Amino acid sequence: MILLLDVISSIPEFSVFDENKIIFSSNIIKSKEEKLSTNIIPEYLKINKSLELQNKLKGLIITTGPGSYTSLRVGVAFLLGLQQAKHLDIAEISSENLINFLINTNNKNKAGVYINSANSQNFISFKNRKNKIEHFKIDSNKVKLPKEIIKIYYNEKPLKTALRNIHHIKFSLKDQIVENLSKIRFTRNAIIKPIYISNNKILN
Repeated sequence: MILLLDVISSIPEFSVFDENKIIFSSNIIKSKEEKLSTNIIPEYLKINKSLELQNKLKGLIITTGPGSYTSLRVGVAFLLGLQQAKHLDIAEISSENLINFLINTNNKNKAGVYINSANSQNFISFKNRKNKIEHFKIDSNKVKLPKEIIKIYYNEKPLKTALRNIHHIKFSLKDQIVENLSKIRFTRNAIIKPIYISNNKILN
């Protein structure tokens, strides 16, 4: 079994994969009053008891952004602690990985990934003409995109843009991960680098 911790979506979630199928998913936060830091351990313990993860868990996956700073900090700290305690392999998934999963052609600079994250924070990622990934935090929910962009993949709500020729496509983060498990690199000695954007600069 593989445990996914998604902390870049607006509602953090655990999912469990077994034999390339999603067998379990659970929101860690059930209401606006609850906090990820308070709920993450009790929710994991429930899953661990229900599925007997201690005997079956083979690897971990953490989403690394861009996303809410608080969610990234809490989520990465928890999963790294679990990884070290259980001596498991771990992998990280960023929006760049999602672009590579979603776009099968070489024209990866023609599409972007738009993420609705916690605390009403929104981020967009795309590859520029030099095939380098760029990330932006969107404060006004409106952004000027490169003219090459013709598709925006979004996880929850579509991006509001003045460009009318852009095709918006909703995707499921956990579905994309489970469908591309064979492409994901797991390692025992990972250095996880969350991506948080402030003033359109990456903060480590």
